[in-house]
Amino acid sequence: MLAKFFRSKVLFALLALTLFAGGARLAFAEGEEHAAPSVVAGESHGESAVASASGHEAGHGDEAGHGEEAGPRPVFEPEHPTWFNIIARNIFATQEEKAHMADAEKEVNALKARQAAGEKLSPEESEHIAKGVHYVAKYDWLLYTPLLWILLALYFVGAAKKARIRPEGKASSSANVAEWLVESFQDYLISVMGNELARKYTPLLASFFFTILVSNWLGLVPGMMAASAQPGIPIALAIVAFLSVHIIAIKETGVKTWFMHFVGEPLWLAPLNFPLHLVGELIKPLSLSFRLLCNVFGEEAVVVTLAGLAVSMLPIWLPIPFQLPMLFLGTFFGFLQALVFSTLLAIYISIFATHHGDDHDAEHAHDHNGHEHIVGHPTQLTVGA
Repeated sequence: MLAKFFRSKVLFALLALTLFAGGARLAFAEGEEHAAPSVVAGESHGESAVASASGHEAGHGDEAGHGEEAGPRPVFEPEHPTWFNIIARNIFATQEEKAHMADAEKEVNALKARQAAGEKLSPEESEHIAKGVHYVAKYDWLLYTPLLWILLALYFVGAAKKARIRPEGKASSSANVAEWLVESFQDYLISVMGNELARKYTPLLASFFFTILVSNWLGLVPGMMAASAQPGIPIALAIVAFLSVHIIAIKETGVKTWFMHFVGEPLWLAPLNFPLHLVGELIKPLSLSFRLLCNVFGEEAVVVTLAGLAVSMLPIWLPIPFQLPMLFLGTFFGFLQALVFSTLLAIYISIFATHHGDDHDAEHAHDHNGHEHIVGHPTQLTVGA
């Protein structure tokens, strides 16, 4: 089981990283177009601050600096850098962005030097020092997401190598824990899509589930942000899921049966059914990606807002973490979103891959212990968002 899971996870990761690289190219293109408005922090710097920064003109705009008017910050662009920011911005930031950050650092350092020399600064200049430099944080996910997935893959690779037919070692060993996680998820899938399909496609579906789960929970680590809160990740995962469903459908039922799913019955309604079914299939990856992205990003935004509220309202000697209840909810929501994504994917596979003659098998499934239990046909199952 673990060996199949590992092979499926490698293929899944390669395809996801290919689409991930496409998202990175879009991020670079956006960075080149909007480099100036998103780099330097500070509002309305005084003339003396500008003069000390190599003769730039006075009157910088909000957050843009250098005499340019700042545009609105993209919705999904991170407001705060992560632990990987210093490496990510030096690797991925454009030359223009690096130049703006270097100029901003010179301005702040010049103001600090004047302050250290005993010179009295204006309130605007003091505020500029307090805010510091707004480093570009929109490239951080390009670094920490692949690293996270590599660590997850290494864990399951190590567990697969240690797996034995008869379990050995402590119950808490990596092999036993990994096997328990995958088998528990397989038992859940049997109740969703039947015994045969669940056993065959647990490796693929478990790859989606655990990848999304750790990507969601990364945001619970202080100083980090959930990988799923960046548009490129949910979109890449949804596209891989969409392609997987139709490849499996063709493999299980053949091209003719797969195509007839779009044609529908009766045949004379095909001109109406075909476009409706086609649009319905194209909407599925949009639904999967937007549901995951918006839920995870919303939770991240609430945590950041509550943390900022605690800093601004409470004295330094009373550090009450307003965001703590939301972190506990985030643990549950992260698991829930991973489960919803993988469950919907399992239902999509079942709808396409279940043969008409297999309805009885789908309704009377057996788990891996041989116990019979009745489940609904995949076409009758619904999952809430």
